[in-house]
Amino acid sequence: MSDPTPPRVLLVDDDPFLLEGLRRQLRGTFELTTALGGHEGLDLLRTAGQGSFAVVVSDYQMPRMNGASFLASVRDVAPDATRMLLSGQADLNGVASVVNEGGVFRFLMKPVSRDVLTEALRAGVEQHRLATAERELLEQTRLGNPRPLTGRLLRVRGEPPL
Repeated sequence: MSDPTPPRVLLVDDDPFLLEGLRRQLRGTFELTTALGGHEGLDLLRTAGQGSFAVVVSDYQMPRMNGASFLASVRDVAPDATRMLLSGQADLNGVASVVNEGGVFRFLMKPVSRDVLTEALRAGVEQHRLATAERELLEQTRLGNPRPLTGRLLRVRGEPPL
């Protein structure tokens, strides 16, 4: 039996050294893709297609397109992706704009430990799984073809499968 494919995560920052450090920290736990800045990140999301990334993590302070603008665009391009902000900036107005415009799931301050980042990404992957399952169920119901709830939805709530 083969191992399941690790969840795909897109890391966006304007610092190539930080991206490489994060790649080394998270190697083997997630399938990582990196982008230097918001424009490159959006290009990757558009090229990869809807649902390609479970989690998108962005820096806030980037040239040409800050994290608030980038994550707001991610919300349109990849609405099911869980969006997170990783920033060294403690500007509350900036953070508030990212949360409000980009629908951020988590805000993490740099520097962040491997354990904290890994746990946040795992929670983001779970959030993505729940959002995707909910969207699929709503779509099936809308089409008049609801399938019975699967064990994966019930296990989240700690209930045994039917």
